[in-house]
Amino acid sequence: MPDCFVQQSIEIPDVDCECLDLIVDYTLENIPCDNEETAIIDLTSIQGTDDPDFEIYWQDGTVGQKLTEVGEGWHAFTINYDEHCIWEDSIFVELLLPISFEVIVQHADCPDLNTGEIEVINVTGGTNNYQFSIDDGASFQAEQIFSNLTEGIFNILVQDDANCISMQSIEIESPEIVEIQLSDIESIEEGKFIILDPQIDATAIDSFSWSPIDGILNPGELIIEVQPDQTTTYTFEIFYDGCYDFKTITIEVEEIIEVEETKPNIIFSNVFSPNGDNLNDIFYIQGSPGSQISIDNMSIFDRWGNQIFNKPNPKINEASDGWDGNLNGDKVISGVYVFMISYVENGEAKVKMGTITVVY
Repeated sequence: MPDCFVQQSIEIPDVDCECLDLIVDYTLENIPCDNEETAIIDLTSIQGTDDPDFEIYWQDGTVGQKLTEVGEGWHAFTINYDEHCIWEDSIFVELLLPISFEVIVQHADCPDLNTGEIEVINVTGGTNNYQFSIDDGASFQAEQIFSNLTEGIFNILVQDDANCISMQSIEIESPEIVEIQLSDIESIEEGKFIILDPQIDATAIDSFSWSPIDGILNPGELIIEVQPDQTTTYTFEIFYDGCYDFKTITIEVEEIIEVEETKPNIIFSNVFSPNGDNLNDIFYIQGSPGSQISIDNMSIFDRWGNQIFNKPNPKINEASDGWDGNLNGDKVISGVYVFMISYVENGEAKVKMGTITVVY
């Protein structure tokens, strides 16, 4: 074989490609609210084909411009166009981060005062355009600060424009309330005194005051003694942790009205000794001479309720109409007995009962 070769150069001209590059526009709804497969991809515009008819195939087998119920990740598609041309591309679907936020709380200065405040800060995740609520979603606002709040528990909601919501519960606190324990009204007799004790711990307050000072026997003290000469309303005020509270108490002074003691029209001894020494031997009815009393009956009973003596129409101050301590001619034993007197006084029928003790 001859040891020779031939070398020749040729030029290959550029040839126009039959398949044109495509310009693909699309819209993408990413996955909100931690839902796994809710994204939507829509190929809204495809430019660059000679033939307006083309076919779109997605990697999961879906045919058409729109792919729904899409999860997170890359999603490839193929466009068949202009008879033998193929365009391949992919779109990434992102899972949006859940909404998170922090809260700054300013607690109320005092119980029942609306000086609390909530501020929502460092909001991330979701789709932005956040709205905020502290009334369980009854109303939302774009402002991140809520003012003029009283103590209590609040549910803070943050919502984005995809209606995704995140919630935190916080509590606005206030200083522990100091309760004043005073009644509204107390009554005393004229010339008497009363102690007023609000029953609070002196170390729990900054200062206090009683007013007016009239009638206060130990002004300047927390627990006071008062002796007003007329009905007086005292006010007790306290200051603590920037808070203020008060309570009033009225001391009613009752005037002493001396009433002349009236003596009973009939009286009885409660002890007698029927021993025959002529000293207190008879139990009988005694009274004021000339009293308008008419005695109907006097009865004596033993401890078991047995009647052991009875005298109809006995006379007042008449010992012979009384009981001499005998029963059927024998002396009764020492002990307690019951008497019952029926009488009429000033036209009114009355009954008087009591006990009589027999001693020897």
